[in-house]
Amino acid sequence: SVSETYTLSITSTDLLGLRLTDADVQYSPCDADEDLSSHYKQVNAANTPTAIDAKLVGEGNCLDAIDTSMQAYGYKRSVLEVRETYLTPPDVSPARVTVKFNTAVSDAAASIEGSFKVYDAADPTLELAIKSAALKYGGTAVELTLS
Repeated sequence: SVSETYTLSITSTDLLGLRLTDADVQYSPCDADEDLSSHYKQVNAANTPTAIDAKLVGEGNCLDAIDTSMQAYGYKRSVLEVRETYLTPPDVSPARVTVKFNTAVSDAAASIEGSFKVYDAADPTLELAIKSAALKYGGTAVELTLS
C-alpha cells in the first residue's frame, strides 16, 4: 500500500505550488503459495493479466535481461574495474599515478587525459593537472604523469 501527503501553496509569483511532502510505501510478501506473477494476474484479470510475463525475467536473470534491453539502445555493460592504484614516492619527479585494471583497456584510454581526475590527498578539493597518459603492463594499466 502507498500513502502520500501533498502540500498546496501559492508562490511569491501567484502560481499554485504542489509538493510531495511525505510518502509511505508498505511492502508485503505474496501469500506463501503465491508468487508475484500469480498475484498480478489475479489483480489484473480484467485487463491484460499476461502482460507481467514479458516483464518478469526469473530469479538470477536480472543482469542478462538488463543487458539485452540496453543493447537495443546501443549500450553495453562495462566489465572494467580498477584493481589497484599506485603513486610514485614524493621524491620522484614528475609524479606519476598508475591505475591497474582487471582487463586490458583500449589504446584510446591513454589518449583521453581529460577523462581522468587526480586529487591531492592533503587537499581533496585540489585537482592535480595531468600532463600525459600512457598504457603500461600489456594495456592493463594507465600511467598518468602529473604536471
